[in-house]
Amino acid sequence: MRTRRTAVIVLVVCAAVCLLSAGCATRDKESSRTVTLSGSTVADDTHSAREQLGGRQISLNAAGDGEFSLLVDPAMNRGVVVLNDRKLVIEGDSVLYRGKEVMKLATQSKNVDIAYKSGRATISDGVGPAKTVRL
Repeated sequence: MRTRRTAVIVLVVCAAVCLLSAGCATRDKESSRTVTLSGSTVADDTHSAREQLGGRQISLNAAGDGEFSLLVDPAMNRGVVVLNDRKLVIEGDSVLYRGKEVMKLATQSKNVDIAYKSGRATISDGVGPAKTVRL
């Protein structure tokens, strides 16, 4: 009886170790990262975040109350900016809103700057003209 119990415990421990090691082995080093902007970072209620996506630096500056976040998924070469339940998606050289391209980024651009205030997002890649989108 005692040998049987010991054997069952050993099997359970081995199974747990195998599951844990398999889970760790499949984790991607470049997993997605989310930066949630909450609270006030300066007195005028301006929030900001920066993340790297491939060769580009994504910067978000949002003014006012609300929920703002920046999600970067390097494996998918995708960034998602959430501005009060509205999403701007950065995929490759395109910025999308509601599935439609609102701005084409220059291939040589190293930055994507998004400034949000009063329901409008201004997107700039530092190369071409900035684009303002009403969300």
